[in-house]
Amino acid sequence: MSIKTNDNNIEDTECMEESHKITWGWILGLTLMALLLRLIGSNSGLWLDEIYSVVNQFRFSPLQLLVTYVGDNQHPLYALLASVSISVFGEQPWVVRFPAIIFGVASIPAIYSLGRRVGDDKEALLAAALLAVSYHHVWFSQNARGYSAIALAAILCTDRFLNLISKKRQSDVFLFAIIVALGCYAHLTMVFIVIGQFLAFLLWLLLLRDNDARMNSWQLPIQAFVLSGLLTMAFYMPILSQVVDYFVNKPSGMEELSTHAWALAEALRSLEIGFGGGTFLLAGGLITLVGVGSFYKRNKLALAIFISSILVTFLVAFFARGTMYPRFFFFLAGFFILIGVRGVMVTTSFCAKFFFPRNQHHKVVQQLPLLVMLVIILVSAFSMLRNYQYPKMNFEGAIEWLETEVGQSGIIVTAGVAAWPYRVYYGVDWPEVKTAEDIDRLKSPDSQLWMVYTFRRYMQQSAPEVSAIIERSCTEQKRFHGTLGGGDIVVCRLDFVDKRS
Repeated sequence: MSIKTNDNNIEDTECMEESHKITWGWILGLTLMALLLRLIGSNSGLWLDEIYSVVNQFRFSPLQLLVTYVGDNQHPLYALLASVSISVFGEQPWVVRFPAIIFGVASIPAIYSLGRRVGDDKEALLAAALLAVSYHHVWFSQNARGYSAIALAAILCTDRFLNLISKKRQSDVFLFAIIVALGCYAHLTMVFIVIGQFLAFLLWLLLLRDNDARMNSWQLPIQAFVLSGLLTMAFYMPILSQVVDYFVNKPSGMEELSTHAWALAEALRSLEIGFGGGTFLLAGGLITLVGVGSFYKRNKLALAIFISSILVTFLVAFFARGTMYPRFFFFLAGFFILIGVRGVMVTTSFCAKFFFPRNQHHKVVQQLPLLVMLVIILVSAFSMLRNYQYPKMNFEGAIEWLETEVGQSGIIVTAGVAAWPYRVYYGVDWPEVKTAEDIDRLKSPDSQLWMVYTFRRYMQQSAPEVSAIIERSCTEQKRFHGTLGGGDIVVCRLDFVDKRS
């Protein structure tokens, strides 16, 4: 009898090992697919913030970047990596985006690891597949900024923190601290994740009824938080005084434009694209609520980390700088996907039990959630095509069109935030107009006046006279679409100018 049991154990172990190999084979395939999807279209034109970063940061040497802070547009770790990337491969769009691509691709196995910790293998694998074809994740993985880095760091540090709580290993203290410090060096909003984890940990600790368990559970996490703070300070030490001076003495000038109402509307617009339409977005919201309820029942600590990170990010953005951007919340993408996948699995399993005969329950409960998730993944993959249809901002398209259609027969001017990249990055000598008088000086009876602009909402604040003239007297001739919200490059022809403006 004992021999038979041992044989069964050996067979079970071999089956588990074989299943594990197959699963990691899927993860490898998804990771390679994610790399391909993020490389496609990565050499399209840069958008405004990327251009600013190239000119004012990425062209600096790594040593200069270690001791220089130019403002909140600077993501220190990313700037260093992009500078090295340019020095190796040259200055091309895909090169400055390469670190973001790598961070994005690395998120696929990372989300699988975290998914297994807070759920099961099937949920983890589906979450990895959905993240691989996510419109928003591909978009940010092709964005030469630090957002895909902190999205990866958020997944990794949460995985290590939960492992630290359950297994109490000293090695996880160091891994957690290193991940957090690098994440904070990539972008300061990583601090919100850590604050959220700390608050969630305190809540979890207070709710423990076993005093012995409470006493044995606080020491290593506290060490991890303290060490992560010290390492973060060490990374920022060469530029710490500059960072403090910037945030204390240089308030944002975008409070009237980047409002919370605008951020919410922009987030919904972006999510509608990524989810394939408003109906899917509404269904996704309801399913997310189901996922939250399931996590509350099965893994309260993980849910507390997810929710507290969202709340801390929102509250700091609301009360500190006074501005809000949807991208502030991108680093929570992994959490939202895990909650969403759980919601789909629970909802579809419930529907299968409710609508199908009892003798079919087992088969349908197994197959229906997988089928629904495959549909969601396909819808997400379809919406991702928009990433390849347009660049983020099509500055170059306007140059080519104007050279062909206008040439030397007209006067071309720029207005608003479009002026700087055309002058500094593209080297185009189009004059910038800031007032009605600037336009009047350039008018000529022999030449037609053309204007190139973008982000009208910014122009209404920085150049209100020009914005008013565009509204009344500038007939749109060509619009060069981009995937960045409000970032279309517009070419209009000035038919007349009302001097009373």
